[in-house]
Amino acid sequence: MKPIRYTKEMTDEFLEDGYWTRETFYDFWEKNAREIPDQEALVDSKYRLTWKQAVELVDAMAISWVEMGIEKHSRVIIQSPNSVYGFLARIACERAGLISLTVYPYLRKKELTYMVDRTKASAVIILANYNKFNYLEMYEDLQKDFPHLKNIFLFDDMVPQDAPKGTFSLTSMVEKRVLLPVDKSVLVKRRFDPVGNIAILTTTSGTTGIPKLVEWPPAPRICTSKGRVDIWNLTKDDITMAIAPHAGGAAGTLTYFAAPIAGAKTVMLEEFSPDAALALIEKEKATAIGVVPTHLIRMLEADVSKYDLSSLRFIRSAGGYLAPQGAEEAENAFGASITSDLGTQDMGSVSGCRVEDSKDLRRRTVGRMLPGNKVRLADKENKEKTVPDGEPGILYFRGPHAPAGYYRDEELT
Repeated sequence: MKPIRYTKEMTDEFLEDGYWTRETFYDFWEKNAREIPDQEALVDSKYRLTWKQAVELVDAMAISWVEMGIEKHSRVIIQSPNSVYGFLARIACERAGLISLTVYPYLRKKELTYMVDRTKASAVIILANYNKFNYLEMYEDLQKDFPHLKNIFLFDDMVPQDAPKGTFSLTSMVEKRVLLPVDKSVLVKRRFDPVGNIAILTTTSGTTGIPKLVEWPPAPRICTSKGRVDIWNLTKDDITMAIAPHAGGAAGTLTYFAAPIAGAKTVMLEEFSPDAALALIEKEKATAIGVVPTHLIRMLEADVSKYDLSSLRFIRSAGGYLAPQGAEEAENAFGASITSDLGTQDMGSVSGCRVEDSKDLRRRTVGRMLPGNKVRLADKENKEKTVPDGEPGILYFRGPHAPAGYYRDEELT
């Protein structure tokens, strides 16, 4: 499936300038499994996986889907709270040549009806029940309206007896398949073209209605992730932590996209409470956390002094406005730098603050342009006209960090 917005001139430019490469995200997982095989990669309340173990499970998951006959470029919806298997499913989709759409656990039938219909998804990956909501029942209802939704994969170890045909335990399937050899040449044939194939779908926030779907090849997301690794000074010695949902940018950018590029470990908080988050930072010695401002404010309301947070290096707050006063309070309480940036799912990443930037820059601005981005403020009435310095205008930017457009919608793009 080819991107709809990129022209040959654009792709040639970004490749020649070195912003885009022919790498996929799986390449970084494989590199880590080869170079730091015994270093921990993923942690939640149930699993602790090294990079070697993680890649073995990813390959087993990917080959299982291929052997089941799920065709390359099929769309798969992943609706998962923070979990090791949620991460494995995302990267296994790329490995198998399947286009993944990872969505928030709080989305319900109204939003999922649109997404299943719009993407023509052939499979979903869910918990049967979570937070007193029956996801299996919701998707079983959706199958009645959308026969292309053939398979339901559960993060649960058991499949309920009344589950519809085509429902499988993903964990059981993978843990059996990982014991058998994997013909990696089969998976190589399923590899995405990092520039010429859509590999990832994301959703907008939905503030103006049903969330829109945005399509991404790997190249621009890897470009952005490398930029984040640089400004955050991420290394294989870092321990990142998803406090916000990994489906969104606040935690997902740090943990799912950036951490594997640096070889850093990711720890997942499955259920948020201020004390649970603070205790997990202390227990796992997290060096970087991904939060939305609400999480940060609630954590500040707890007795932070009870916890040893000395490992924490920086806090990535995104997904909402954090007032400078709130940032200052958080930095003083946690002893870590707050970083801010500018970007949206449908616009891509524009700018960001370095961890070592001044307090004023980090608390009151969105930082400097990411490499390759060109930005200007255009006149509201005439977008071809750039407004003078100090005047308000509409932000326009161009660069290698932008997505390929709204999913299969040239007019809206």
